[in-house]
Amino acid sequence: MDLDDLDFIRCPFCGGDFDVAALDQRGRELRHGFLSCACDRYPVVAGIPVLRKDRRALLDEVRGALHRGRPEAAFTALVAPPLPRGLENGLRRPAARRLVRRLHQRLRRPRFRRLGPATDYGEGGGSTAAELLELYCDGSPEDYYYLAYRFGHPRHLVALALGSLARRTPGPLLDLGCGCGHVAFNLRHVAPGESIVGVDTFYFGLWLAAHRLAPGGTYVCCRAGHPLPFPDGFFAGALCVDSLHYFRGKVAAARGLVRAVGRRGPIVVTGMHNRNVVRALQFGEPLTPAGYSRLFAGLPHRMLADERVLERYLAGTAPDLAAGDDPEALARAPLISLVASEDPSAFDGAARSREPRPHCAGPPAWNPLYARRRVGGEIELTLRFPSPAFAADQPMMSRYLSGSVRVPAEVDDEIGRREWTGRLRRLADRFVVLAMPDRFV
Repeated sequence: MDLDDLDFIRCPFCGGDFDVAALDQRGRELRHGFLSCACDRYPVVAGIPVLRKDRRALLDEVRGALHRGRPEAAFTALVAPPLPRGLENGLRRPAARRLVRRLHQRLRRPRFRRLGPATDYGEGGGSTAAELLELYCDGSPEDYYYLAYRFGHPRHLVALALGSLARRTPGPLLDLGCGCGHVAFNLRHVAPGESIVGVDTFYFGLWLAAHRLAPGGTYVCCRAGHPLPFPDGFFAGALCVDSLHYFRGKVAAARGLVRAVGRRGPIVVTGMHNRNVVRALQFGEPLTPAGYSRLFAGLPHRMLADERVLERYLAGTAPDLAAGDDPEALARAPLISLVASEDPSAFDGAARSREPRPHCAGPPAWNPLYARRRVGGEIELTLRFPSPAFAADQPMMSRYLSGSVRVPAEVDDEIGRREWTGRLRRLADRFVVLAMPDRFV
């Protein structure tokens, strides 16, 4: 983390400023150390402050590793899969915690122990983001597919379609529940020069965002249901993508967004699961559309069915924010988005996609869902979903992805130059080519 970030990062519990105890500092960059306030001493590992009071046993282990001069052990502890609920805090002896954690890692994810060396224990490493995700998700392939193929995902396109609202006003942007930084990557290219601040409890996702997907942002590990560690009205806008239905403290998260953004700043929340729609797999603790609306009561807002937002994005038109969708349509929508702001202009249709379209903002790359092979002077691309479950969960993809495509072989060279040509933009209109970070695949 940049020490200048401490101008706006506060303790989320006592509200106090931090004193820094650096263990590894390079210029203004704090790699490892501690942030101390009146109520606690928080670890900073690989540049990411961990501002949490839950999981005390884990945090004690991390602090102890830093005190012993072993930042690699602190990093490995933070990226490890969590122990079963109740077990971690029930183990009082540090040696017992370490032993059970090591056994848990080996039993759940045989290749997990390779993740630390693959990242140089937080320094970066030479592996691609997809390779690191595969190591992390070993044993959970559907989690890997969701993250590795995210840039062409319908929910990601919905987030991009509405994300232009959050950057209407110049100033820092908050990405709450930022995950691995997929949206932050596009925001950095669509809103160059603006500060992006990502917040999540998923430490390894934050590390990937900082080192692979969206470097240059500020990333903080803390809980959305607790007070956010930022001053009132600090952000010009905020996004929360595919996350709110997972939060237990939904009221606190909504209030935190309103407080941190200020009354006139736009707040964009997308991909909220609808409790009215029965799914084969239940994710999080979803609310009804009326329940989500109550979270932002008192602040003007519009609610939209994600499916309609996607349809308009595919057609190159703006989301219809004038009135939002009617209650009957929302009641049937599997996924819902919400835009809240006291500024009436936030709903006047100015969220129109402009050049470059958001999914073209960044270096061009092949959509990884397509297998490629050379056929004479052409490249043949064939759409291949990684699993039946992935295909079943993404029915809207069939609306914009062709089963097979043939392109001239020189398109590969154009992608290799990492510059958008007219031909690449036409392929992006078919989502065969997408903007993706360097070293992603």
